[in-house]
Amino acid sequence: MTLFHPVELLLQWIYRFDERNTARDSPMQVLALGLSRCGTESLKFALENLGYQGVYHGFEVTGNQSMVWTRLWDARVAGSGRKVVVEDFDKLIGNYGALTDAPCNIFGKELIKTYPNAKLVPQGVSYLHPDYFWLRQITLRFVIDFFNGSFEKHGLEVYRAHYRQLEDVLGERQYLEWTVEDGWEPLCAFLDKPVPEKAFPSGNAPPSFAKRIAERRKPQYRHAAVNLAKTLGVMVAVIIAVC
Repeated sequence: MTLFHPVELLLQWIYRFDERNTARDSPMQVLALGLSRCGTESLKFALENLGYQGVYHGFEVTGNQSMVWTRLWDARVAGSGRKVVVEDFDKLIGNYGALTDAPCNIFGKELIKTYPNAKLVPQGVSYLHPDYFWLRQITLRFVIDFFNGSFEKHGLEVYRAHYRQLEDVLGERQYLEWTVEDGWEPLCAFLDKPVPEKAFPSGNAPPSFAKRIAERRKPQYRHAAVNLAKTLGVMVAVIIAVC
């Protein structure tokens, strides 16, 4: 079911958000289109160290952003003929000069065509609140749909297909094949930046990743607990009134 379905149009009305509408005031400089868990946050920190202002990462996706990302995903897969254009992306990421991680990496083909002057680094590896509702929707589209229902079964296949697809779109454009293990030197040479005199940053190691996800979900759990308490309170009041 897509957002063009009447039921989901109703859900957009129920779980409505004021959409972002940013305008781009500086050019897109770097597209890091590798899949998540391939050092995307380490690369984000590295790009910030190199002086790039505004580096987008999946942890920065908010509820209203995820609603628009979800709509773009549905436009892409629904066969509606609607093309994703620069205005669609700038509405979401107009104040960012570099991109890493999901959901941007899933729109690799579109981003490469939209920002033809950006440098390309396809790095690899060697529900009752609008915010929570739309974060769930983006998870359903980009995690479940993207990995054909199972990361365990299809993860490697999707990983390989993702990079083959990027290679098809890259054509004659220069790009950097890079992993976190390669460190500063090849990255800085490609981006024409001096090599920092510090260790390459490390982000989102498995223990900290799990902790970060848990911290991010705490407000959702609290909100759910409050809603549950309210619902139970109403039910008890109705039962007492009836009895």
